[in-house]
Amino acid sequence: MRQYVTGISDFDAAIRLKPYYTEIYLLRGRAKSDLGEHFSAISDYDAAILLMPDKADFYMLRASANFKLGQYVTAISDYDKAIRLKPTDAGAYYTRGLTKGMLGLFREEKQDLLIALKLAEQKGDMDLIAEIEQDLY
Repeated sequence: MRQYVTGISDFDAAIRLKPYYTEIYLLRGRAKSDLGEHFSAISDYDAAILLMPDKADFYMLRASANFKLGQYVTAISDYDKAIRLKPTDAGAYYTRGLTKGMLGLFREEKQDLLIALKLAEQKGDMDLIAEIEQDLY
């Protein structure tokens, strides 16, 4: 835990020196999220997205933080953006589907999981295939 706090302080200093260096915001956001500081992590992901709005992974990170806060509708919106930017990302469909399930949108959940399964099979991602199949069946 102390390593995260020290790391966050280091990231704060780095941001003061290079406020337009996107990677620092992402690393600090991940550290904050690992500490359970999801609201604060979202602020860092917001900053990264402002600097580089065409990176699907940034939206995935923010969606994950929103999911952990129970903000499922907001998370789905970010998963939608990630999918628009990277339509072959099986993980984006998978996590969006699970999030839809949290809202009781079970038909939509299944549709996303089936798309995720197809994409994971195309890439040969056996771990993700197993995970998806566990949630599908």
